[in-house]
Amino acid sequence: MEQQLDILRHGDMLDESGISVETAKAASLYSNSEGVVFPYYDPVKKQFTGFSRTRLDSPNGHVKYIQEAGTGGRLYFPPGAHEDAESNARLLPCFVVEGEKKALALSERLSRRGVVVGLGGVWNWCKKKPFHEGPRPLIDDFAKIKLHGRKVYIIFDSDVATNTSVRQAEEELAKALTDKGANVRLVSLLPLDGDSMGLDDWLVEWKEDWAAALGVLCRRAVFSRIEIPEIVTYGEMLTRTFPPIRILLGSDGFPILNSGGLCYIHSMSGVGKTYFALQMAHCLSTGRPFLGHAGTGTPSRVVFLQAELSGGWFQRRIRSLDRTFGPTKALWVMNGQMTLARPAGYGRHEVMLLPLEQIIQNYKADVLFIDPLQGFMDIPENSTDVNREFQRQLARLRHKYECAIVVTHHDRKQQEGDAMHRMRGSSVISDWADVVFSINRTVIEKEVVPDLLTLEYDKVRHAEGPRPDAMTLKRIRADDRPTPWLTSQQG
Repeated sequence: MEQQLDILRHGDMLDESGISVETAKAASLYSNSEGVVFPYYDPVKKQFTGFSRTRLDSPNGHVKYIQEAGTGGRLYFPPGAHEDAESNARLLPCFVVEGEKKALALSERLSRRGVVVGLGGVWNWCKKKPFHEGPRPLIDDFAKIKLHGRKVYIIFDSDVATNTSVRQAEEELAKALTDKGANVRLVSLLPLDGDSMGLDDWLVEWKEDWAAALGVLCRRAVFSRIEIPEIVTYGEMLTRTFPPIRILLGSDGFPILNSGGLCYIHSMSGVGKTYFALQMAHCLSTGRPFLGHAGTGTPSRVVFLQAELSGGWFQRRIRSLDRTFGPTKALWVMNGQMTLARPAGYGRHEVMLLPLEQIIQNYKADVLFIDPLQGFMDIPENSTDVNREFQRQLARLRHKYECAIVVTHHDRKQQEGDAMHRMRGSSVISDWADVVFSINRTVIEKEVVPDLLTLEYDKVRHAEGPRPDAMTLKRIRADDRPTPWLTSQQG
């Protein structure tokens, strides 16, 4: 029995994607019990390959397409659109798009004015390869197109602007094609209604004006989505007006925390990082001095994110803070876990700081505390590349909102080297920091002294002059009970 496309079942799908019945039949689409089958075509042999993918009528969660297990990634070439490219005499522009439907929709409109290639997923252009072995190679199907000297436009769905994984797939595909000699451009779809959409939806929206609109997008296409900051002359930099630097703690000559700055507090587990950070947060929220460092005299809006302690233990610390220093109206706290960086497959990792940005916006935060770093990250601490990307995105966020960020972090078990290099993980963590504090138990004649801690200034980037010597901190008493709150101990 001949395989046919059931127009009653799948006609709406074709209409929504701007694919005519004639184009669908020419591409040999047919219906089965699961959905619509897209047979794959070989533009060199000019015949169907026997491989196909099925678009499910009823998606299984995020799975919309299925294919035979173990068949790997393939390129979808709409039949009949590539004969002119065979001789490679004209080097027609190539358009790489997400999915079979979008490839058919664009191919129908371009006719023989371009080569259209569909990917079965944003990462289906590469062979599987361990991440540490370098860039991923293109799948073999790309050998069916002459890439050297050809202009290639990558047109992913509009969510490439917000989806880190999609953007990374686009970036790596562009590099792989460039390495083959292609002249690659990245096209950004501009949805008419503001919602995320794919190329087929976009073509339908533009109707008969699609060609002019696509031409504009191609002329605006970029080599890379990396934003290049404005470059100005030396004289302009001398006279340009920037937001004033606000010293939140310390002085101009010895700033402990400034607007948009980054501070790390590190120690071994159980020494008192959370106590120390909470006292610092309270002082900022009331404008008071902190361990002898001047405050602003006016409250700063502070948000404290705590991910390690249970609710009961965290409340106990908050109550002790209140007994010692009293109430504050400018300090908000969160007790719970939130992932800001996680694995994204294929040895990659995704950094997602949108939750932090929303918190900063919602609370108009001047200072944000992250306690501890490991409670918010599911990435290798020793990976320089991954941690650099996290710190880079954190810096963009700090500078965008002029919000200072204070992070607590754990030390290594092996306490060797200077204090700053005892911090766990890659050295890029401390490299990005403006100020780094370390807290250690005070040891005299090999004995730990109760209620005393030693505070060291590992790094103060903007200090004028040398770093001060280590400071001894002492627990103070409230209601005749020792509390975690610390004061500088002289002598």
